[in-house]
Amino acid sequence: MNMFQETTRPRPANIIPVIFVSGSNYEMGYQYGYQMAESIKLIRDHQVGGLMRRLGNNINAWYHLLKGFQYYIKQYTPEIIDEMIGIALGTRDAGYEVSYADILGINVAVCMKSASSPAASLPSPLDELPPKEYREKYNLKATESVGAAQAGESPPEGLKKMEDVAGACSRWAAWGSATKDGTLVCGDSIDGFYGYQVNIIAFPDIGNAFIAGVHRCGELVLHPIMNNKGLWISGGNIDTPRDIDRNYGIPVTLALRHLGQFYENAEEARKKLLSFQTTGGRVHNAMIADTQGNAFIFELTAVLKSYRKPGDFFEIDWIASPNTYLIPENCKLFAPELRPFQTDPRVAQLWAFFDKYKGKIDVEFGKMLYRYYDPVEDTYYIGNRFNQRVNVGLPKNRNGGIFYQSTGPAGRGVACGKSPQDHLDGTHTFYTLKLEANPRDVLQESEFTVADCMGTADYALRKLSLKMQDLPAFLVLKDMFSKATDEFYKGKHYLVDAQLARRLEQTVLYGKALTSYVQAESKFKQISHYIQPPAERPEDLGLAPIEPPRPAMKVYQQMNIRQILEEGM
Repeated sequence: MNMFQETTRPRPANIIPVIFVSGSNYEMGYQYGYQMAESIKLIRDHQVGGLMRRLGNNINAWYHLLKGFQYYIKQYTPEIIDEMIGIALGTRDAGYEVSYADILGINVAVCMKSASSPAASLPSPLDELPPKEYREKYNLKATESVGAAQAGESPPEGLKKMEDVAGACSRWAAWGSATKDGTLVCGDSIDGFYGYQVNIIAFPDIGNAFIAGVHRCGELVLHPIMNNKGLWISGGNIDTPRDIDRNYGIPVTLALRHLGQFYENAEEARKKLLSFQTTGGRVHNAMIADTQGNAFIFELTAVLKSYRKPGDFFEIDWIASPNTYLIPENCKLFAPELRPFQTDPRVAQLWAFFDKYKGKIDVEFGKMLYRYYDPVEDTYYIGNRFNQRVNVGLPKNRNGGIFYQSTGPAGRGVACGKSPQDHLDGTHTFYTLKLEANPRDVLQESEFTVADCMGTADYALRKLSLKMQDLPAFLVLKDMFSKATDEFYKGKHYLVDAQLARRLEQTVLYGKALTSYVQAESKFKQISHYIQPPAERPEDLGLAPIEPPRPAMKVYQQMNIRQILEEGM
């Protein structure tokens, strides 16, 4: 590209798009890469640019260190190598030159600090990128990646300065006596910056159908994951306290993706996760819950294989964690010792709400939790300005599980949180994905949902006063209604075209149709919420008010835009 040519690269969408994939792991990867090619290339360029700034002439060392992570991915989840090759080839065939090593790098970069730990040791023997048997299977060339760092040598200083990607994500699950009707209700949020996101609805040839949330296109998943066997999987970052807690291993993101595809209950998934050698980095505060009332939250590092269960900290039929250690033995590894119940306002919020409103929890309660804020204190609750995505889920051990998605913060009123964030023009509404037996059924359910939301928004507009002082708001909302209707019919037209298409073209059109539907749903709900605001506090749901939980010490510190941008680089 000419250095003076104006860039046309897109910013992140205000509504997270949705795509379908199906078939073998390679085929699912290919369809993913083909549909999200431009965003994958943007993430790759962002990553490689940062590496070049850090490593200069040592850039090949990066590719050599990737082999240490590939070793464990191949050992534990070999199908994921097929899928990453598929992503690379699909992206290439869509017109963007991206390699398997680039896709592997996107999936393990957040763990690269582990490779620079004094305690880290490369496994042996190391394969090329990708391994020989995969190169022969897909007729690929090996990546030239010998570079400056050989097995057993220290990585370049530039890599030692890399940081794990942190965050303040949250996750929780409630069931049985804690919920209104005994069914499993789950929540998950990702707090972070610079995400080209996507939701993937997958129908594998082998394993379970599932929905996976991706933060940076090219990743297989970040979190959450919901499958059609009633399993909900969330993740979150926790800092590693010691050098020995960082080493090569399988990134937990990829381990969780494997569990979502192949496991049907939390107990079996727990055993499998603990059998893996995990690396340091992101998503080591994972949660697994199922519809049978089994749930676990993990505090994992390269050496810690610890987890906790409901009841360990006075929870009854619920469990929660906002990116922190709670297990006392792990808290003592820090200096000074961590005291989350005294210092973390998110822990205080979750424990206070689930204790007070036991038996009252449902989907609307879960959404309210992420809209709730303290009007007096600048208290960093799970709902905050830095939410990149918020999910509330109703998993089912069959078709029909529901995955509610808010792009960016769910609450317009939340003011605390880091700045900037990628979705400043988000709708602050949840769109609906119902996991059915096939893409056509998913689309039909979405169409019904949009039509219902259209009717609700139309009724609300007709009830709106047309007094002169209300006329400007009415005209703005009426224009928004018209644009939402356009999106709805765009989706219907994509769906008609899909019926006439075959294979990959049909998959692409199904994704475009569903993305148009959820865009329309979000905008219709935005109209309704302006006229009749959604619940932001327990009393808005007819519940008794709660005194805002405020721990003695607040852990949140405001970061300015410059700090966030430098951290993101």
